[in-house]
Amino acid sequence: MSARTRREEQLVGILARERRAVSASTLARALAVTDRSVRNYVRSVNDRFGADLLVSSAEGIRLDRKLYEEVRRRSDGDLRISSAPEERLDSLMVALVRSASADVFELEERLCVSVSTIEADVARARPLFAEYGLTLVREGDRIEVEGTERQKRRFLRSLLYNASESAGLEVMRGIRNEPDSAVARLHRLVIAGLEQNGHLPNQYVLGELMTHLSLVAERFGDGEALGEPESARYDRRDPAAGGSAAGAAGASEAAGSAEAGEATEGAEAVAASFRKVYGWVLPPEELDILRAYLDVGRDRGRGASSGAEDDEALSAVARATVDDVCGLFGLGHPREETLDALLVHIQSLGRRVHSGNQWLNPLGQGFKAAHPVVHEITLHLSQALEGHLGAGLSEGEIDYLSFHLGTAFQDNIDAGPRVTYTIVTPSYGRLSETTIGRIVRAASDGAVCDRTITDLSHDVTAVPSDIVISTVPVPDAGDIPVVQVSPFVDAADASAIAGAIGQEKQRQRRHQVKESMLRMLDADLFLEIGAETSPEAAIEAGSEALHRAGYVRGDYAEDVMDRERRSSTAFGSGFAIPHSLHTDALRTGVCILRPDRSMMWHGEPVRLILLFAVAPDGLVVFRKVLDVLSQVLTDTERFEEFVDAAGSKADFVEALDRVVA
Repeated sequence: MSARTRREEQLVGILARERRAVSASTLARALAVTDRSVRNYVRSVNDRFGADLLVSSAEGIRLDRKLYEEVRRRSDGDLRISSAPEERLDSLMVALVRSASADVFELEERLCVSVSTIEADVARARPLFAEYGLTLVREGDRIEVEGTERQKRRFLRSLLYNASESAGLEVMRGIRNEPDSAVARLHRLVIAGLEQNGHLPNQYVLGELMTHLSLVAERFGDGEALGEPESARYDRRDPAAGGSAAGAAGASEAAGSAEAGEATEGAEAVAASFRKVYGWVLPPEELDILRAYLDVGRDRGRGASSGAEDDEALSAVARATVDDVCGLFGLGHPREETLDALLVHIQSLGRRVHSGNQWLNPLGQGFKAAHPVVHEITLHLSQALEGHLGAGLSEGEIDYLSFHLGTAFQDNIDAGPRVTYTIVTPSYGRLSETTIGRIVRAASDGAVCDRTITDLSHDVTAVPSDIVISTVPVPDAGDIPVVQVSPFVDAADASAIAGAIGQEKQRQRRHQVKESMLRMLDADLFLEIGAETSPEAAIEAGSEALHRAGYVRGDYAEDVMDRERRSSTAFGSGFAIPHSLHTDALRTGVCILRPDRSMMWHGEPVRLILLFAVAPDGLVVFRKVLDVLSQVLTDTERFEEFVDAAGSKADFVEALDRVVA
């Protein structure tokens, strides 16, 4: 669920508890958003329900209780604002797979949308089902999904693991919220059994294991046979696609028999817990899947395999690449203990690659979107590791590397520009000295105090600082942000100071990015394309335009597609930022492509494409642009402004002025 959808649900929840109208400003404070955002949420909720569920008046905003109760009745008491197009489509497809035959009018009531919307979503769902060998069959008002149980399970897994949030974390949240449910009882038994055998994996793996087991239980509960389960967690790659278990140089066959035996004991303990809760015996194919989960889920540390020399060689490659990345992206070197943890993880990763068992998606698609710069750094490291291992890394393994690298670099990335501040406090002996000391400590190393004013007749508007922190009112500060605190600088004051510094850093960062984007924009590099265009064709068209304008060489598209094969550059919010891993463009620039309607980009709907070319001196700038743009474009309102403006340079510049402020 997106942050916006969650806030819309919270808004409805607040108004459902109130028996009166509530002002937009009060709701904004409760949701930690602006008044304007609240009004936008009201419009969005009403649009989704096709009626004024939320009513605005001079007194404020209230809930239409009669309509609210009607909607709750139609949705069996579970009112969710999950009708955003992609979330609604997922809900529809899950409903179709889980029922033997679905009625269009029942779906209309369940999803709280019109029949025409259901019809349009069914048309969108057909090709997605076809990817898994499933066929939608329509007979009158009823729709049925035809295919094998194995195909249906694969399809359900794909929906779970392509969600914006890790499916494992979602299941674990459900276990916490419903401690008496069957899956919660299973969770307790699984932990006890694995702890007893000494095989308890890390919490991410445990979450994914519980997701798999809950899906198996659900399909059993629907009266379906298990058929031939397939491990959807591992990437056994075809040699032609970049390496395979067999082709990965015989690795240590014994990553071993002892370890395989440990995993078997753990799998049997999990299967026994499953039988105790649900009364069903898991078939051998399922035991194989459980065994593989548990085998992958434990980092065994240095020297745990017979390939100690391989471990050291892999660590040397990783260390050298981290050094290169620090230079390329303008980052400080990580602490040695953080780097050691990364190297232990990489050694375990090497063993997984050799055994053919790789994670596919442990952290959810949202992880990449939330940390684009860390993800980009990770791709540089993964490229070096793949070269050494002679095999490709799955997206899940890349996500896990991002997890470790984020620990090493995120603070460095977030540091941003230095903020300067002026302290205004009347001279009052030791008290003013103490106050100044507390303010400086509250600002910590995130900002620099460049002057202190104790004379209240001083013209504050003349100070060159970014913000003013004052213990007295400053009515005439001009356009300089002022944070007023008490002379004692308590915890609330310290929080306000930190918040103001963070906001100023963000403003400066965005201003720098806006300036960088203005330098990159070229009137000849705004292209309109058809929605039927493939990602490859879009990259070819953009690369050709960049080549004609003198930004890149003629073979640039090849490098961009190589980057795209490693990990899709589409973000789940409707945009893609394709680029090359090589910083060898002739000039740093961007080609902006706008489809005439939403197009598919490796399974994600996309309405805006920004194809970047990065010169050797442009990587630090690109890092900052990528970080800010990914934040700005995930905001629905700002994204719409950019899409509308993507037809010309003049319109895009205006949008930059309005949005990247």
